[in-house]
Amino acid sequence: MEDLRTEVERPPSYEEEIGAPFWLMALLAAALAAMVSAVIAVALDGEADWTLFAWYFPLMAVAGALLVAALLSFRLLHIQVSDDAVRFRFGAFGRSLPLRNVRGCEAQKYRWLTYGGWGIRFALGGRRAWSMPGVPEGVEFTVAEGKRVRRYFVSSRSPELLAEAVRGRRGLPSGTLR
Repeated sequence: MEDLRTEVERPPSYEEEIGAPFWLMALLAAALAAMVSAVIAVALDGEADWTLFAWYFPLMAVAGALLVAALLSFRLLHIQVSDDAVRFRFGAFGRSLPLRNVRGCEAQKYRWLTYGGWGIRFALGGRRAWSMPGVPEGVEFTVAEGKRVRRYFVSSRSPELLAEAVRGRRGLPSGTLR
């Protein structure tokens, strides 16, 4: 009888979730509460005319929805190294870097001025960052994307372990890929 088993991918060699700092979540929640309070105050104001209702409430609904989406999406940074890729994401916004395209990885400090802040950032020279405030370190990946070479910085509380997991999945000895 023929063996019908297929090859099963090994579990991820590295997984990490980094939560947003409390102060950031509190700031976003306070902004949402202020927005809701403003909507209620305008709705209870007896002097508001229909033109205010025509543009103010739809605008506030859209702004509130965007704020809730940001609150939910950017509260966790997920990082995973599997047999074939390094994956990282904030909610629905993520990237998958095929390991075969990774030319280098190095643990380093995050230089927020280089990227212009925290979160998902796009900087000069094709640099990208998925960074979390309050996490001063991470791993910078050098990746071949066609004829272009990009650098991706990913925040990590254990950058050496993340870099080592990538090296291990690529089958390279420690200290290579720098």
